[in-house]
Amino acid sequence: MLAYIFAPEIKSFLGRVPPDPGLAIDLGCGPGFTTRLIADTLNARKTVGLDTSQPFLDLAGRQEANGVAFLKHDVTQAPFPTGAADVLFCHLLLPHLANPAAVRRTWASQLRPAGLLLVDEVSDIQTTNATFRTYLDAAERLLGEIGGDLYVGRRVEQLGRVPGLRRISSRLVEHPVATAACARMFRLNLNAWGPNPHAGLSDQDRTNLATQLDHLTTSTATTDIHWQMRQVIFKATTGS
Repeated sequence: MLAYIFAPEIKSFLGRVPPDPGLAIDLGCGPGFTTRLIADTLNARKTVGLDTSQPFLDLAGRQEANGVAFLKHDVTQAPFPTGAADVLFCHLLLPHLANPAAVRRTWASQLRPAGLLLVDEVSDIQTTNATFRTYLDAAERLLGEIGGDLYVGRRVEQLGRVPGLRRISSRLVEHPVATAACARMFRLNLNAWGPNPHAGLSDQDRTNLATQLDHLTTSTATTDIHWQMRQVIFKATTGS
């Protein structure tokens, strides 16, 4: 679902990178849809998705293509099993890390000289829909409990303020999302949360929110919600 919703935005971002790198790595690849998008867009000699979830890796592995592989690894830890990369791609990953600043040196160390780190994170989500606002407020509380930040894109440029990385590009991209598609994505996430008290939702609140999201999956609206994505490119100034 994420890959479907964000594919145009991701492809546009990747289009700003020189093609044909030797090795591209998808950080926190999930089921691998974005990994294959990276491979197709950049035409890397090898593209590898890294994740700690075995179920996701099993799903990704069923659709492996030439030059694409998936490995189990915690991307906050070095060294990577692949060796140093020409391109590291981070999309909607930093909000799930308790201390995203702590991974910056790790990622810098896993880039080849002049390698690129691409970070694509949410800066803002604007909505006029009350159901979506209820969901987003709950998501913000849930991530905050682990030290995460739903809107980490607002400060992601600071990733370059470490030895080994230099920010070479930054832009804010408007990304509208159809109401039905967004509702389906949020509904899946709500299921994954379960009755988590950190979301600040009672059982009845969760039931009501699920019902409201289900109703929105048939909506034809296209202007209820749009995302602002911060796309930043960092360049390695030293090798690994």
